[in-house]
Amino acid sequence: TTQITDPTSYPVIVNTSQAVFVRVTSEFGCARDLIELTINVGQTPDNPYNDIQTPVCDDFLDADGNDSAANSDTDFITNFSLDENAITTSINPPVNTVVYFYENADDRNNTLNEIDITNYRNDIDRIDITTIASGIQFPIYYKILSTVNNNCQGLGEFYLQINATPAVSSETLSPISECDTGAIDGNYTNGSNRNIDLTQRIDELFLGTNQDPNDYDVTFYKSVTAAFSGDNSNPDYIDAPAQFTNDVPSGFSLGDIVTQSIFIRVQNKATGCANPHTSFVVIINPIPIITNPIPVLEVCDIGTNDGDVRNGLAQNIDVSIRDIDIIGTRIATDFTITYHKTRADAEDLSSTGIDKNSYDSDPTRVTINPTTNISEESLLIRIVDNSSGCAFDQSTLTIIVNPEPNFETISNLSECDNNDDGDDANQIIQTIDLDGKITEILGASQDPDDYIVTFHATQANATSGEDAISSPYTNTDPTETIFVRIQNKRTLCINDAATFDVIINPLPDFTVTTPQILCLNDLPLNITTENPMGVYSYVWENANGDIISTTDTAGITVGGTYTVTATTTNGTMCTREETIVVNESNIATLDISFVTIVDEASNIGSQNNLSISIDILSNDLGPGDYQFAILNTDDNTRTPFAGFQDEPIFGNLEGGIYKIIINDKNGCSPDTTLLVSVIQFPKFFTPNSDGENDYWVVKGANKTFYPNSSINIFNRYGKLVAQLEVDNQGWDGTYNGKALSSDDYWFNITLIPADITKPTINKKGNFSLLRK
Repeated sequence: TTQITDPTSYPVIVNTSQAVFVRVTSEFGCARDLIELTINVGQTPDNPYNDIQTPVCDDFLDADGNDSAANSDTDFITNFSLDENAITTSINPPVNTVVYFYENADDRNNTLNEIDITNYRNDIDRIDITTIASGIQFPIYYKILSTVNNNCQGLGEFYLQINATPAVSSETLSPISECDTGAIDGNYTNGSNRNIDLTQRIDELFLGTNQDPNDYDVTFYKSVTAAFSGDNSNPDYIDAPAQFTNDVPSGFSLGDIVTQSIFIRVQNKATGCANPHTSFVVIINPIPIITNPIPVLEVCDIGTNDGDVRNGLAQNIDVSIRDIDIIGTRIATDFTITYHKTRADAEDLSSTGIDKNSYDSDPTRVTINPTTNISEESLLIRIVDNSSGCAFDQSTLTIIVNPEPNFETISNLSECDNNDDGDDANQIIQTIDLDGKITEILGASQDPDDYIVTFHATQANATSGEDAISSPYTNTDPTETIFVRIQNKRTLCINDAATFDVIINPLPDFTVTTPQILCLNDLPLNITTENPMGVYSYVWENANGDIISTTDTAGITVGGTYTVTATTTNGTMCTREETIVVNESNIATLDISFVTIVDEASNIGSQNNLSISIDILSNDLGPGDYQFAILNTDDNTRTPFAGFQDEPIFGNLEGGIYKIIINDKNGCSPDTTLLVSVIQFPKFFTPNSDGENDYWVVKGANKTFYPNSSINIFNRYGKLVAQLEVDNQGWDGTYNGKALSSDDYWFNITLIPADITKPTINKKGNFSLLRK
């Protein structure tokens, strides 16, 4: 009803919808009904709110707010649950307006990606970050839109702050490793220690973080859950971390390593932000307790440096041989074992103790038994676990130094050569009794049952105990040095300094001829030792053991077996015995009655079978071994020609005087001889002065055998043409100086033997005289 007179400057009420009415009149003055014109004038000035909301802490979730493996409390991403009404009220927008919220200005400008600040999780890549001391700040952008005119908007922002969780040097700190010392609880084997100072890890916790530990509360927990909760009423809260006693797990056994995890909560005193992710372990290492008894270390006093083997002080003792007894079934390379003279030295872990590979007895620490010369010394044993550094030093090692076995002055072992090897002159024997020297070596004060005594060819073997010589021993040289090793069976101590010589003395060197012949016709037989190589004493004995001489010669009158024993006079008293067999013999006994002569004077003789034989089966010629020969004394020819024969039979003889010769093969002399006559009447002769058969004579007849004889020769007519003496050279075939002609002639012979027991020989016969 009231016309607006200035339509170009009409006053309005902002942000309120108003109506004016328009009338349109044509040129003709015609008008229709009024048209309503709504006027919406929006007013949304930029808002200066700029408040900072209550800061929150970075949460431990992933970027999407999920609990996953990508969780992080250092990514400055967290959830916000803002009070939208309170914030809107604080913004105080005009009436008839709406407030919209955005992460960044681009989204606000483009009206994109409106956020719900009551359930908002920031996107670190979409916000405008400003780093501050406690963390970050970033704006939440908003715009105020008029509900009556959407083209009108007002802009503004407020700020959110994410406080950082406290930084730590590492989420896993180095462990606190202790040894189960039992220093407080008195128990070295229970796996538990008291007064463990957990706070010693605080410095490491903040190392390199550029944070002042005084600005933070650090608390310790036995579980990660308790650490996250920060609930100090939780049973896993450790209220006295500087005097912590670790828990021992069930099933613990001696030697186990006890490990317990400790969780740390670091909370910023100003912001209240906490980091519960750091942990470390408390390790209680078992100490390497020596549970098995350590054997006494017995060594021998060999006088390495001091030269005295009985003063109870040994040098270069290898104490380390007891390491294996200390280690037991454990791995040796995992431990270090040292030995110490004092408790202070054993407890000083920087001390390496004595030289356990070459320790010399300490004369100020040993106790010596003056009777046995056995000494004792104790050392403290320390064993350190190389991995944990834990040490145990409550065991001791006793070192006993035993003296070397003693020995007496040993005499040389002298033996005489023998013939056991078939040679009694090589000064090698196989029966040398070395063991027989043991009592002498040990003396009266040492029981042989307590020692092992061996004999050796070299000093090196005696020292090492190798290649012992067995007894009885066979030497290789006449004089040898034997090296003695004496070992105490209990202590195993040895003495290898004793020696003695084995001397094999030669036997008397001489010979005696055997067998020998005792000629009963030439007594006594003087037997003498031959070629003696030294001065000896002698004893001669017969088979009955009777001494028959004590010089180098014995007179033997009876055959048999004799011995001569020669003994050296140089003190060795070596003897050598020779046996001499004396066989009796004699020259032969020959009687004419033993002899059988077959000749022409006997009834069995013939011109072609003259012989001499001796009956040795029926007649005893004597004890000798005989051989036979005959000698024709007419021409001194021997049968057999070459010498003697064993059979006393000689045939195919001519008449003559023969000497029977019996020779003793054993050498008894003189030969036995006997002259015998073998009668032969020649069947012819040839008196032609050629020196052969120039005379006819009765062969084998002479006055010795036939002192009375008659030899008459007749011609064929019975005329006596010659008479001969038995010793005459014979008939030359003449009569009264005239040579008779060739013809047959006759003889008539009577031979009266000198042996009256023999028959007279009467013989007649004929022969031929041949003229050529």
